[in-house]
Amino acid sequence: MFVRGMYGITPKLPSSAGFEACGVVETGDEDGKVKSGTRVMFTAIGTWKEYLCLPAATAIPVPDGMPDEVACQAFVNPMTAYGMIEKSGLKAGEWLLITAGASAFGKFAIQMAKAKGIKVAATVRHDEQKAVLEKLGADLVVNSDTEKIQKVIPEKKPTAAFR
Repeated sequence: MFVRGMYGITPKLPSSAGFEACGVVETGDEDGKVKSGTRVMFTAIGTWKEYLCLPAATAIPVPDGMPDEVACQAFVNPMTAYGMIEKSGLKAGEWLLITAGASAFGKFAIQMAKAKGIKVAATVRHDEQKAVLEKLGADLVVNSDTEKIQKVIPEKKPTAAFR
């Protein structure tokens, strides 16, 4: 959507997609604050490329135990999930439906909603994803490839009212 000009931020072409990433510093900064070989995470426009030149102040060292696939999603998904939950106005005991629940965004949203006492229903496309989301706190997980969500939700959670 970004590259096609259909996102909230218009690309300055030519541009690649992507807003967040992680990588290894090839050449450190002149002040020596970010050294060559350091794993860092960062946010910028057009991160889907092999090399980027960015200000040292925007590079955040990645903790040793954090895998790349987590570090490269540490900005946009958590903030989007937080903003969505806050904007929804949902209160403890109310229901939130998250489609694509097994996505990075979905996993963040499930955990944030549960921390506020919000009940969560989520959709997935593979049965093995159900247990993962239930462990994160989802109250109901529906495989939208094999189950009809319109039927499952009323059957399993008859008092659920979704916004």
